[in-house]
Amino acid sequence: CAAKAISIAGGNPGNGYGLGGTLSGGSYTFTIPPANLFPGTDTRYGAYGGDSVYVPKTATTSVTVTKATPSITVTPSATSIVSNFTVTLSGTVVGLVPEVQSVPFESVSVSGGGYTGAGVLMNTNQFSIVIPPGSLSPRSDTLTVTFPGDGFFNPASGTTTVSVTPFVK
Repeated sequence: CAAKAISIAGGNPGNGYGLGGTLSGGSYTFTIPPANLFPGTDTRYGAYGGDSVYVPKTATTSVTVTKATPSITVTPSATSIVSNFTVTLSGTVVGLVPEVQSVPFESVSVSGGGYTGAGVLMNTNQFSIVIPPGSLSPRSDTLTVTFPGDGFFNPASGTTTVSVTPFVK
């Protein structure tokens, strides 16, 4: 049996991913790359145009796409500081696929110890947040870094603890 052409197209608005290929032995396998299907149920349509032997044929299948849930690693530049020192939180949002991030540079927020701030999530999925001197309460502070989620990813958070000693002149 000679190879035959087949086309695959999408149904939901915004999911207009289409491709073509070769039907061989009655089957065709294809892979849809990240960022081409949005969360929800999406219907894929397959069509074979027919030839002098075989009649045209169409088929549909549904794909359910769910949001991925990333995780966050957070590492402080020091686990114990004096209150007049800065501390930098560095880390990674693990599990994000750059092709499907909503914007090239998403944001993360940090809160805890009386401090609230934000940082930029670079396209490497890494962040670095500098907490200025005097911003954390003198005690053991739990700091939470949060990724708010977007159209493809669920929210996620990670924590670390920094012990802050009061500055004495």
